[in-house]
Amino acid sequence: MGKLKKISIAFVGLIVLFYIVNLVTSGEIERVIPTSTVANDQPREKTYMMMNEQELEELAIPWSYNDIVRNPEKYYGEILFIEGNVQYISKKGEDRYYLAIAKQCGSPAKFEQLICDYGVIDYSGKRILKGDHIQSYGTLSKIIEQWPRFQPAPVIKSSFLECFNCN
Repeated sequence: MGKLKKISIAFVGLIVLFYIVNLVTSGEIERVIPTSTVANDQPREKTYMMMNEQELEELAIPWSYNDIVRNPEKYYGEILFIEGNVQYISKKGEDRYYLAIAKQCGSPAKFEQLICDYGVIDYSGKRILKGDHIQSYGTLSKIIEQWPRFQPAPVIKSSFLECFNCN
């Protein structure tokens, strides 16, 4: 009985080894190893959803409209910050919205708020209205073409959103 058990274990080990070698040689192993892409970033996003504003602020990286649209692969999986006024709203579900934001540059304290360009926030929660001033932290989920304007826009999946003039 002991010899049969050893043969069975060796046989299973050989099958597992064959499977791993097959994955490595066929390139499938790349799909198993998480990378910084939207599809593989889901577990990381869930972690971000549990963070508070201060933790997200510490992780947020700077970005510009031109760079994020030209090189979105650099931003997948990273925390991005966007603040501005809601220009357009598209309802995507019961409590899910796409909010087009006029991204502002400069410090509100110095009254240098210049509109850089648009970003779109994929947000789930209470209703936000056109004209509301919001700030959000999230991760880049995709680049959409021609909404809300006739040019590409980054879509940032919101992990944290604060509305300053929502009653």
